[in-house]
Amino acid sequence: MALDRGVAAAVGRVMCGEAGPPDAPPPVDLIGVCDRAAERISAYTGLEPQRELPTPEWIGRGEWIDLNVDALAPAMDATLRRSGDSLGPLGGLAGGVAGAVAGAEVGAMTGLLAHRVMGQVEPGLLRDDDPAMRMVLVAPNLTIGAEAMEVDPADFVRWVTVHELTHAVQFTAVPWLKPEIERLVRELMGSLEVRLDVKALLRMPRPADLASLIAFVRSGDLLSAVAGEEGRERLEAVQALMSLVEGHAEHVMDAVGGELVGDLAKLRGAMDERRALRSSMVQAFLGRILGLDAKLRQYGDGKAFCDAVVVAAGPDALHRAFAGPDLAPSLAELGDPAGWLARTA
Repeated sequence: MALDRGVAAAVGRVMCGEAGPPDAPPPVDLIGVCDRAAERISAYTGLEPQRELPTPEWIGRGEWIDLNVDALAPAMDATLRRSGDSLGPLGGLAGGVAGAVAGAEVGAMTGLLAHRVMGQVEPGLLRDDDPAMRMVLVAPNLTIGAEAMEVDPADFVRWVTVHELTHAVQFTAVPWLKPEIERLVRELMGSLEVRLDVKALLRMPRPADLASLIAFVRSGDLLSAVAGEEGRERLEAVQALMSLVEGHAEHVMDAVGGELVGDLAKLRGAMDERRALRSSMVQAFLGRILGLDAKLRQYGDGKAFCDAVVVAAGPDALHRAFAGPDLAPSLAELGDPAGWLARTA
């Protein structure tokens, strides 16, 4: 069983609506912004990239959907294989249908998020081919976001670029980070009891009928998973590390953003008021199949942790969180920065 990427991309574009390339170039020199920001990020965080940082890309929503369909495929393929194992002799019969349903699920999720995501660094998690890291900025969302928040478009793009570039620095400077996330996700996927509603699959419309397929997928939980005690522990570990990565980038964009943008306070205030759901695609995927969307920790826990650590002990203390996987905060420690500082002193 494997994800039908064609169905996923097609459904994503239907859900997204406007999927063409950007109508206008970026309001700033993205490469210049990255060159200036990279020095400040490394100076503040103590993280030095060990390989070349990705070149920023100014893209449309359709290209973002394609990127994330490819990014989610390994995790979804693993989920489908586990569901096929549970079906026994019916696994082969249901395989193609399940791949189309999974494609519709992924397409619906990426199509909705394509209107909300400002930028993303994709490090190629769970990929066997080890693709080059990509850093993308979603042009229409940044343009609309700046207008809606009534902030300077150039400053807004600079600020979001700092956030995404911080992620690129994290993944290029911390050698254990990507393999650790991959290990945790694989262990989590291996601990799940995956369920596929075979009776419902037999009523599925043809994949070519996208409107009916989208309605069919929305009608119920055709693909779901249950996490036992071991699975919940793995999920907490994934949440904790993802929250650290996201919260650290949020903290850094405030710490160094003042040197790169005009009115940092206005940008932060506007973003907090209109904050769209921020999560990695892996988190979004896990939340969807586990039914835990509302419970997944988001950037707020991680940013509050980073802010508190720096206030209490300075930026160098925060660098310890990236010194090794055993020094990264647990989910409980994200709410107890003082306890984490004591443990890692």
